[in-house]
Amino acid sequence: MEGRCNVNVHRNSKDLIVNNRGKMFLETCDNCNLIVLNGRTAGDEGQYTYISGRGCSVCDLCVLAFDLLHIVKDFRVIPEVFSDHMPINLIIKLDPFDKQDKLLPLLPKLPWTELDRINFKNKLEKSVNLIKEVPNNVQGAVNMFVDMIVQCSSLGKRIRSTGVRSSTNFKQKWHDNDCKQARNKTFKLLNLFRKTGLKLGRSTYSECNSQYRQLGASKKKEFYLSLKNKFKEVNDTKNLWSLIKNFKSSNFVSSAVISCEDWVRHFNNLLNPCLSVDPIQFAPPLIEGGVRVAGVNIRCLLYADDIVVMADHPSILQSMINRMSAYCDQWNLNLNLEKSKVIVFKNGGRQAKNERWSFKGVKIENVRIYKYLGMYMTPKLSFSHHFREKLSVAKFALNVSYGRLLKSYDVPFSTKHEVFRAVARAIICYGAQIWGFQRYDSVERLYFLCKKNIFSS
Repeated sequence: MEGRCNVNVHRNSKDLIVNNRGKMFLETCDNCNLIVLNGRTAGDEGQYTYISGRGCSVCDLCVLAFDLLHIVKDFRVIPEVFSDHMPINLIIKLDPFDKQDKLLPLLPKLPWTELDRINFKNKLEKSVNLIKEVPNNVQGAVNMFVDMIVQCSSLGKRIRSTGVRSSTNFKQKWHDNDCKQARNKTFKLLNLFRKTGLKLGRSTYSECNSQYRQLGASKKKEFYLSLKNKFKEVNDTKNLWSLIKNFKSSNFVSSAVISCEDWVRHFNNLLNPCLSVDPIQFAPPLIEGGVRVAGVNIRCLLYADDIVVMADHPSILQSMINRMSAYCDQWNLNLNLEKSKVIVFKNGGRQAKNERWSFKGVKIENVRIYKYLGMYMTPKLSFSHHFREKLSVAKFALNVSYGRLLKSYDVPFSTKHEVFRAVARAIICYGAQIWGFQRYDSVERLYFLCKKNIFSS
C-alpha cells in the first residue's frame, strides 16, 4: 500500500489512551473497509486534535475508504487558537489538466497600511506633474496612465520602523495590536507544545489562550459600547447610517450590548425634533399678490431661509418676483436659482404662453413636481408621487436596519411595534397633518409588510 500511495501502514499517535469506544470504532472501520488517516501521512505525526486545560487527545479523525487512498496527497493537523479543536486539512490529487490552461500562481498577500496609501498618493501626484505630453489616441493614453499607476503602487523594499505600530486593517473592527500580540504569543506556545508534548507547555498554552479570548471579548464589548455612545450623539442621517453599517455582519448580536429600549428611546428623540428659527422678514417686497384661502389672503410661506411666493395670476407673480429682485439688491442677498422653481396648480392642460417667469432676466424653470420641506407637490395636488417615494425609503429602513430584529423570537412584539412606529411609520406618515383625513393604500401597504416580516416563519 505504501508504494502506491502516500499513506503509511503503521499509524502514529501522541494520544496513547486506549478504551472500549476506540476499539469499537476501529472494528467498525475494518468491517466497512475504512482507514483512519490521522498519523499515517508525512504531514501528520499523530498530532493532538484537541488541546485544552482539561487535557489533550486525538478525537477529530479523518476516515477514508481504501479505494480512495491513491488520491491522498497529504493530511495534517493545523494549529489554531480560535477553538480547542484543531482543524484538520486533507489534500487530494486531481487529474492533471492541460498545460495550456495552466493558471498563474497567486500573488503574495501584502498588508496595505496607511503609510503605503500616503506614499502611493505622493508618487502618483509627482508622476502626473511630470507628464509633458499625452498620446493623441485613447488607447495610448490609457496604457500610459495604467503603467504609471502600476509603477507607483509598487511597495518595493519595506523597512519597518522600530517603535511604530503597524496600521494594518484587521478583519474585526475591535481587533487591535494588543489582540494581535496575544494571538501570536498563543500560536508560539501551541507550536512549542506540539513539538515537545510537555504537560507544562499544554497548561501554559491553555492559560495564554484563555487570556487571549478574554481580551478579545473585552475589546469587542468596548467597541460596541463606544458605538452606543456615538448613537446618543448622532445628529444627522449621514452619521446615523455610517453607524448602522457596523451592524450588517451576520455575526452581530445587538441584544448583548444595545437593548431594544435604547433603540426605541433614541429614535423617539429623533422623531419630529423641535426646530427653533427666526423667520426672515420678507414683508417689503410682498405687499401685493397672494392667494385667498378661507377668506385669508396668503402672500408667502416662510421657513428658515426658504420663501414661497404665491399669486393667482402670472403677471402678479412676475411683479412679486421683480420686487424680490430689488429687495435682494438692496440688502445684498443672493437667490439660488438652481433650487428656485415655479409650479402652476391646475386641473390639467398645457402650459400657457404667459406662464413664463424670470429673475433678473434669467428664466425660472417651470416644473410639474417639486419637493418642498419633504413634501412632493404636483399641479393636481396629488400625493401619489409623495407616497411612492416615502414608501420606498420606509421599506429600506425597515428591511436593512431592523430585518433581524423583527424576525427575532427573543424580542417581544410590543418592542418590535415601538421600533416600527419610531422608524418606518415616522417616514411614511410625514406630513400627515395635511393628508391624514384621507385613506391611502400606500400607508396600509407598509403596515402589511411589517406584520408579514414579524409573523413570517
